[in-house]
Amino acid sequence: MRVTFAIVLVTAVAFIVQMAAGYAGFEKCMVAAAPCPLGEEIDLFTATLFMVPSEATSYAFWQFLTYMFMHADISHIAINMFVLLVFGVPVEMALRKKNFIMLYILAGIGSAVFHLVVNPIVSPAGWNTALLGASGAVFGVLAAYAFLYPKNIIWIFPGIPLPAVVAVIGIAGFELFSGLFGIESNIANFGHLGGLIVGIVFMAWWRKYGRKRRHVPEEYEWFWQ
Repeated sequence: MRVTFAIVLVTAVAFIVQMAAGYAGFEKCMVAAAPCPLGEEIDLFTATLFMVPSEATSYAFWQFLTYMFMHADISHIAINMFVLLVFGVPVEMALRKKNFIMLYILAGIGSAVFHLVVNPIVSPAGWNTALLGASGAVFGVLAAYAFLYPKNIIWIFPGIPLPAVVAVIGIAGFELFSGLFGIESNIANFGHLGGLIVGIVFMAWWRKYGRKRRHVPEEYEWFWQ
């Protein structure tokens, strides 16, 4: 629980710094910062820490981690942090601190890698598409929640109640469909999908190696059967 709150706090502080540095929105900056000269739509702080593929794969390797703490606007960070609080707290309680940190970071990095690998295949301009936001990492947490609580009801837009495992499968299908057909502009659908995949792989590892059975609380016993 402490880690979840710490991530939210650090992400919020990073967004405040973005605002203080002169960040004015990201609507015009989704393609490699070329249309966004520094000092206009995008500030130096954001430009250094969000992920530009050509930079991240050549010298700015830190962007694979730091991009997930940058956000496009207030609604972007608000939605991501709300979802993280709702699902991150129970997942952190089940995985414990170290495993939860591993899940969040690996899902975020995996999301970026998946975005870099798949997006150029689908879109000719995909290699130039910048990436920012915690969505991939949060999707990894959501996948972990579905593993732990598959029958718990999740209300997905537009207010449809579904068991967690069904909801996650549906979300994955939607992200794949949207990414292939470009339904959502300026949304890293394959990054979201990558976060889900990493979350599933991580939970499969955790189920087998992450914790000894005798340490598993009674409510999670079904998970090991």
